[in-house]
Amino acid sequence: MKVAVRLIIVALILAVLVSVFLIFGTGLRARYHVWQAERALGRNDYNAAIRSYESALELTPQDISLRLDLAELLTERELHTRAEQVLLDGLERQANNSRLLAAYAVLLAEQDRMTEAVALLDGQIGMQLVPRPSVPVPSIAAGQFNEELVINFTLTDGTRIFYSIDGSFPSLFGYEYSDGISLQSGTTTVQAIAVNENGVPSMLFEGIYIIADVIAPVTFTDPAIEALARLALARASGTIYTEDVWQIETLSNIDTAHIPQSLNDLQHFRNLHTLTLVGSNETVNITAITSLTQLQSLTLDNMRIETGDLELIATLPQLQSLSLSNNRIIALGALEALTNVESLTLSRNSISNIAPLEALTKLTHLDISENSVRDISPLAAMTGLEVLIAHNNQAADLEPLQALVYLREIDLTFNRISELSALSNLIRLETLSVRNNTISSVVPLQNLPALRDLDVGNNNLTTLLPLLNNPALRSVDAFGNNLTDAANAFSGARFTLRR
Repeated sequence: MKVAVRLIIVALILAVLVSVFLIFGTGLRARYHVWQAERALGRNDYNAAIRSYESALELTPQDISLRLDLAELLTERELHTRAEQVLLDGLERQANNSRLLAAYAVLLAEQDRMTEAVALLDGQIGMQLVPRPSVPVPSIAAGQFNEELVINFTLTDGTRIFYSIDGSFPSLFGYEYSDGISLQSGTTTVQAIAVNENGVPSMLFEGIYIIADVIAPVTFTDPAIEALARLALARASGTIYTEDVWQIETLSNIDTAHIPQSLNDLQHFRNLHTLTLVGSNETVNITAITSLTQLQSLTLDNMRIETGDLELIATLPQLQSLSLSNNRIIALGALEALTNVESLTLSRNSISNIAPLEALTKLTHLDISENSVRDISPLAAMTGLEVLIAHNNQAADLEPLQALVYLREIDLTFNRISELSALSNLIRLETLSVRNNTISSVVPLQNLPALRDLDVGNNNLTTLLPLLNNPALRSVDAFGNNLTDAANAFSGARFTLRR
């Protein structure tokens, strides 16, 4: 009897122990893994600590503190993707947990993903649960102003403010506010985020500041630009203000000794319509011309303008006349955007392909002289062309010109032209120069009613008799040909002949 009672007591004790183990064993094992992790951290064995924390979390996935400790350790070891997954797994289990939401937002911000961090906390759940710092408030509210500004934000203990003025979202890796933010003329979007001592970001402040018509003294950085401004204003001395410069519509250094070394001062000349600058074959940064949105005529000759600079020039929406003579231009692709240009001078560059000019259908005046152009077929699209200056190139085929019936002047001196039949329909042509080619006949020119001045010197001509009846012809230069016409054959001609 006593043995049976003892057996029953032992069985009851075992049952209790099993129940206790079943109830508390998982937590005890998890605690053991945490203890192992803490020991590993004590000896700086971070990988072992991470494994122990992960084992503990598998046993107790609802343990928020354990999950946050693991995420923090992973972040410290720069294992951001794993840390993010740990927090996301927790949010899937407990979407409304404020500690997990805050930790995930902080992790995003620390990875330069501030936009996502703010969006997360701006959501309905984040707004309700996560304590956040106040939105930064500027000392001057956004709006329109006629003077340059300095805006300030108030910093509270433990709070940092990050801002941007270039349209980008504020970042922990961007500008940190410490003193006033200076705003210059123009439109500036100011964005700012406050971050508390725990790394939690505030909502975004965004304000648009428009500063225009600021009347202030102009400090010139280039003496030549200042001298040209004084000439335009007829003011030899005294302070020049922004409102003075705004009155200038034309700026030119023709017939002056003023050669700019920098064009940065042009940013002040917002109403400039005509800019004419001839350099001294020195490289000049032309970035500032992009601010001249009212510019209609631009000349930048002899200034070492290169192909890349054309992208800046192509931003000028009102441009109608452009001269870039004697520079270092090779390709013309960027000029396709200048569809309003009517006059274009590209002489003395290194251009061989003029295909991009096909888009410039409003051209009436084109100078591509002293380049290396062989194919002039893109000119066929310029049906309104009146003046073509293309001497010293390598053109041979004039067929693209046959439909350009508004041409009044053509200069194709020093090319590879052998015949002129494509010009026979140009009834408005008044001046033609085809000196130094290999032309053997002027018959295609005999019925041109407006032709007044003709230069066919240094070709392969033997006769000019087909020109005797041209009604408007006044001058013919045929020097350097082997003419067989008798001298008295032209005694009654209307034109003067040099032979």
